[in-house]
Amino acid sequence: TNISTKACSAEAGARISEAHELTRRQKRSSPSSPAGPQAPDRRLDTTPRPLRWPSSAHLASRAQIERVRVSGRSWASQLAVLVAAPNDLGFNRLGTTVSKRVGSAVVRNRVRRRIREIVRLRQHDLTPGFDILIIARPPSASASWNDMCGALDGLFRRARILVRPASR
Repeated sequence: TNISTKACSAEAGARISEAHELTRRQKRSSPSSPAGPQAPDRRLDTTPRPLRWPSSAHLASRAQIERVRVSGRSWASQLAVLVAAPNDLGFNRLGTTVSKRVGSAVVRNRVRRRIREIVRLRQHDLTPGFDILIIARPPSASASWNDMCGALDGLFRRARILVRPASR
């Protein structure tokens, strides 16, 4: 196969050298920001996460949950029952109870995760120094997120544990 060299020589003049191309581009564009500190990458942020709920703030043992049930005061709604008892700690501890009447294991775990998330989002709005036990009722399995939030907010207000209204 023969390739014509004349076609290549005609296109050779159309090519702009790289150095010339860079100077033209720099003239047209706005000046770049000077080298210096850039906006921090949020993924590398090392500040403590304010909404983390530590595992030490859980009612872990059966004895702790029974103490709250016996010595605490309760408030009920259609979706859940809140039992609260003062503790000598400077923070709140949370326990959840979801019986088999609520549904299958998948449904019970979903209800448990929702309750934990609602409380985690409101932890700075709650008065510290309480052991809080939330007992889910069977209608909580089919309740929407907003219904669950409203029910728990109402229980916290009635128990006078909610300091300021939670923002949704």
